[in-house]
Amino acid sequence: MQRYFLRVQDDATMRATVTLPDSQSQQATVRLYEPNGAPARSAPDDIDIGEQDAGSATITVRAEDMVAGVYELDVVAPPLAATTVTVRAELGPVALAATQQGAGLEASSVGGGGPGGAEGSTATGAVAYRLVGAERSYAIAGRGQPAESLQARAPRWAKRMEVDLEVPADLWDELTDLSVTIYDSTGQQVRGGNEPVNYAFGRMRLALSDSLTGIPLTVEFFPAFARPRGHAWRGTARIRFLGLEAPVGDGKPLAVVAGGRSVIRLPNAPSLDMPEGFGTLIETRVTTPTGSVAVRRTVVAAPSRGAGGVK
Repeated sequence: MQRYFLRVQDDATMRATVTLPDSQSQQATVRLYEPNGAPARSAPDDIDIGEQDAGSATITVRAEDMVAGVYELDVVAPPLAATTVTVRAELGPVALAATQQGAGLEASSVGGGGPGGAEGSTATGAVAYRLVGAERSYAIAGRGQPAESLQARAPRWAKRMEVDLEVPADLWDELTDLSVTIYDSTGQQVRGGNEPVNYAFGRMRLALSDSLTGIPLTVEFFPAFARPRGHAWRGTARIRFLGLEAPVGDGKPLAVVAGGRSVIRLPNAPSLDMPEGFGTLIETRVTTPTGSVAVRRTVVAAPSRGAGGVK
């Protein structure tokens, strides 16, 4: 196994590519870990490359998923076998941070300069926007041992559903288990809709069949405290529905001098059929002439926050 360590900053975009030059006869497994040792939320599962699988794997960590610190990229050869790979990792040309008003993004130079952190250079690129789905954030007010639940209707256009749950680190230390379960409108557990949360942040991904769209889905969070009685707890949950890839707005060129900042205004939220309280999810992408990218997904026309424990 070969380990690579990648230091990153908040709001940056990282793209790592592992390629097998001889993918017909060699294999490898690729894993990416966040600074706290958790599997990267952008790539939670092992990625196999070579032979019957693709000859390369590219992992992109978008700005909203970035955790500042040192990531670990592992490349693992099969048992009793040697593998030759080419590894490339790069940061996007700019960091993309959400502004306090939520109407735009603040682009700043990465590592004191442009692509690759070249000090004294200006980062340039073309800005483009895509409508990718809808999202809502919830403040969870847990009562203790009882499960807490949220409900949302999956839009007809949705192909995938993601549920994020984040709890404070000190609360996580008090739990022996925490699970996320999704139920359909009849109260039946959805196939593939139950996962343990193994760290203070967890993300469940679920493919949505046609039978699950257009109906209310219930998301249940079930904590198990180490001490029998438990206590009130708080967390943050996000539910997002994905499945759209529609260009929106007018892209413009961007230039950020080393050490400088520039505001990127987000396009107006397009009309979209989505559940109550959700906002449209817009992906902003800055692409340089050499192909480096910076990406962030942002909720436009952010809705009011919901309360946990209410069906």
